[in-house]
Amino acid sequence: MSLARTVVPSPHLTAEQSARMEALSEGCAVVGVHEGCPLVRLSGGEVALLEPNGYLAPARRRIRSAPSYPDVGRA
Repeated sequence: MSLARTVVPSPHLTAEQSARMEALSEGCAVVGVHEGCPLVRLSGGEVALLEPNGYLAPARRRIRSAPSYPDVGRA
């Protein structure tokens, strides 16, 4: 069975965001974008928002909810 790979748009990173990404461990990856800021999956599995100043903020505080995929586009 082949799994489809999701393509995440690459946000433009500030110098501070780039420096933070370089400092993170290799297990970290950008997994999404929220309002122009990268969402980063940390090595422990949690997701954080990488703010323009380079600080990591817990994503659960900044992103309240999103519609499930089957509900997108329904009235």
